[in-house]
Amino acid sequence: MSVSFSTITKASLRSQSFASVTSAEISSLTSGQVQLLSTAQVAAITTLALQQVTTAAIKALTTSQMFGLLTAQIAALSTKQAAVLTSKQVAALGTDQLAAIETEDLAVFTSAAIKSLTTAQIAALSTAQVEALTTKQAAALTSKQVTGLTTEQLVAMETSDLAMLSSAAVKALSTQQLAALTTDQVIALTTAQAGAITSKQVAAITTEQLGAMEEQDFARLSTSAIRALGTDQLAVLTFDQLDAVSATQAAGFSSAQIQALSDDQLAGLLPRLNSTSIAYLSTAQISALTTDQVVDLTKAQIAGLSTDQVAKLSTDQMAALEDVDVAAFSTSAVAKLTTLQLNALNSDQAKALTGTQVTALSTGQLAVVVANLSASALTSMTTTHVVSLTSAQIAAFTTAQVSGLTFKQLAAMSTAQVVALETDDLALITAAALKGLTTTQIAKLSTDQLVALNTLQANALTSVQIAALTTQQLIAL
Repeated sequence: MSVSFSTITKASLRSQSFASVTSAEISSLTSGQVQLLSTAQVAAITTLALQQVTTAAIKALTTSQMFGLLTAQIAALSTKQAAVLTSKQVAALGTDQLAAIETEDLAVFTSAAIKSLTTAQIAALSTAQVEALTTKQAAALTSKQVTGLTTEQLVAMETSDLAMLSSAAVKALSTQQLAALTTDQVIALTTAQAGAITSKQVAAITTEQLGAMEEQDFARLSTSAIRALGTDQLAVLTFDQLDAVSATQAAGFSSAQIQALSDDQLAGLLPRLNSTSIAYLSTAQISALTTDQVVDLTKAQIAGLSTDQVAKLSTDQMAALEDVDVAAFSTSAVAKLTTLQLNALNSDQAKALTGTQVTALSTGQLAVVVANLSASALTSMTTTHVVSLTSAQIAAFTTAQVSGLTFKQLAAMSTAQVVALETDDLALITAAALKGLTTTQIAKLSTDQLVALNTLQANALTSVQIAALTTQQLIAL
């Protein structure tokens, strides 16, 4: 005899008699009728009959009814039925029920349903279920849910799904979870995910994982994460990874980290080091720089070199410096240059030395480069410098250099130095500077030197200077 499914009889049926209801009769249940069933009645529905329930009726099941379903019933749900489960219904499932869901059914859960899972439910998922998650579902996982994944579950996640985790979710991973990732999963990380990795997490990354990290991802690590890299981790970094970092990241490397880099690794990082970081290089690393690398150093980097570093530059490295780089040396660094290093400079490099740098030179250093100094740099010579010059060096001055001599510099010269000035060059000294000659110096000028003076220079001579001239000098003047 067929059972009449009025709302009254449905509520009065015992679970035993309800189990005898045919699939056809079950399939006729409306959403409203389903909600009138007790949990015992729902649990009594056979798996075959349950599969006949419409998606609308499935969607109408209360949270209590969902929680009352047997694991066999959960496993029997069709993919269409699974696809309509609401976030509230999914959240009501016990861990055993959730574990019973077939992988193809789990894969059709809505993003909202996935997001409703508790950490306990997440932890109950099998590795096969985690692997079955779609990229859209993976993207829906919250930071809290991700922290609930076991290392086995996380490793089971497909690389395409892992790449969909939010930056916040990646940042929430424990050090154990991050260290468990496979190299393929590390490679699959997006630049945004890599940028979210914290300094604490970086410290837990294995050398295999770090070595597998793509250049663009490594280039997104924060400066604090960079600073957290240990010696073993630094050792596996490739040239390409270091070459990809930004100037901001490069500034995050500590002196100990930079000094731990091999020559090949340093070659990748070198172009991005700022004036502070360049000073972290050991003297051995400085000595190992190729001439091409020296050529590529910026003015800011040259200026940042310490005196100890500059002292280790070879003659080949000095010769490779660009003119503007020579001018960038700090005065303290210039003061430490050896005569061998200064001798390695060509005329253009020596001419690039600034007046401030010349002031820092010792008399011995000056003697090496004086012949090639620019007129403006020569003007910065101290009186001590001037006195140290030989007559031959004075005589070798170019016309441009002589034209830059100052009042004080001329006054400091010995009579032998003044006499050594070429007649043609003497005529280029400014009238104001010529007033610096002492009476003793004036008296030693040759008639040829006096003849070479122009009208402006002659008129600028003081009465005291003229009084010191001999009769022959006066006639020549």
